[in-house]
Amino acid sequence: MVCVLLFFTFNTYQLKENQYQVIEKNFFESLYRRSILHDQIYPGGYAIMAKHIERNLKALEGSYHMTGAAKHNKYADSVLFSLFEELRAKNPMDSLFVGEITDKNLDTHLQYLLCIHDIHLVLNNRRYPLYVPEVKFDFLPDTLQTKYGYIIGGKLRNPAPKSIITYMTITSEGPYHYEMAFAFYVDKNNRKTEIILLVLPAFLLSIISIASVVTVYYQTFLNWVRQKKLADMKSDFVNSITHEFNTPLTTIMVANKSMLDNDVITNPANLKTLINVIDRQSSHLKKLFNQVIDITLMDNGPIMDEYHDLGELLSEASHDYSVNLTGAKVKLNLIIPSQSMMIKVNKFYFNTMLNNLLDNAVKYNDKIEKQITIEAIKTLEGYSLKVKDNGMGIEEQDMAYIFDKFYRSGNLVSNRISGLGLGLYYVYLCIKSHGWQVSVSSELNVGTWFHILIPY
Repeated sequence: MVCVLLFFTFNTYQLKENQYQVIEKNFFESLYRRSILHDQIYPGGYAIMAKHIERNLKALEGSYHMTGAAKHNKYADSVLFSLFEELRAKNPMDSLFVGEITDKNLDTHLQYLLCIHDIHLVLNNRRYPLYVPEVKFDFLPDTLQTKYGYIIGGKLRNPAPKSIITYMTITSEGPYHYEMAFAFYVDKNNRKTEIILLVLPAFLLSIISIASVVTVYYQTFLNWVRQKKLADMKSDFVNSITHEFNTPLTTIMVANKSMLDNDVITNPANLKTLINVIDRQSSHLKKLFNQVIDITLMDNGPIMDEYHDLGELLSEASHDYSVNLTGAKVKLNLIIPSQSMMIKVNKFYFNTMLNNLLDNAVKYNDKIEKQITIEAIKTLEGYSLKVKDNGMGIEEQDMAYIFDKFYRSGNLVSNRISGLGLGLYYVYLCIKSHGWQVSVSSELNVGTWFHILIPY
């Protein structure tokens, strides 16, 4: 597509260049050819050429014989100098050009350039170069010697090939004569700029079109990546939730079937053990259901919040969590100031958020003694709540996705730990719905720090 754009732009530029000032060019070509009909260079130019060259051909032949054909000589140089001086002094093209522009109401930015490209002398059938643009002459002004030839008149700078109106070569027959080529250019000094401005709208339109197509393709690709990622996470979620729900259900079913055994019925100790198993698995199953339901409520409904003391909320939540801890050796530290810290919050959502953070701190921790620190302080920006653990930490490539719905780390250790990938997503929803801010820092095998800022 880029190649098509470049091809289209180049052809548009070529078309505009070919059509640029075509009417003016045709007009000046006709005007110039009429003005030099039966003349040379400009009206009256032939008389000057005859005066300086035709009448001096014999003398020029003698000077070349004396110095050699390969070298210039003083006499030829003086003839050339006086010729160019008179041609420039008597140039009528300035007034003629300006007059035609005024009469025909043409663009006043148009300029012309009249140059003699080369002059050769044919002396007794031998050809001598009197002037060629490739040779720089010390006695002629440098500013008038150009690659186009010697400037007789005009202010057009660096004319383009398309700027040429007429290029003529004058020659005649016979053993003694001169040959001369001269050119007449008409154009604007800012020709390229104007053509580029003419092409610019089409070029910009092409750029915008390509940018739009690329943007659409890019957005489509991003959507595809997001959809694929979401599909993969949902697939993982289905697999996880199938396992998570099947495990307690299977345990309950086995325990229930065992309770029908006569040996168990007659043995109160065995019966109590099975009842405790059913109770634990039922609680676990209820917790899973509540987690999914809580996420649905947070996703779809507004929260109802009230003013509570942050310190009291943390004390109650940490105490309740400590009571429910079984088996794991967990040291839970609570650091809160003595002064009141009133915040507007939904108490249920806050407790569930904190429980999810504490659950992760315990689950993803392979230390013998698991340490969790909850700290709340008052800062200039608001109340700062930090939850710190000494667990396994979070890998750097997972940090950007830990709050995504259904996301679970690809780490092998994490995959051996049960879960639905909803805990930190719930934490994120709670923080977002309350208008708080969260940041996370982590170091592998050292621990993770969750920092929640609650503005005043």
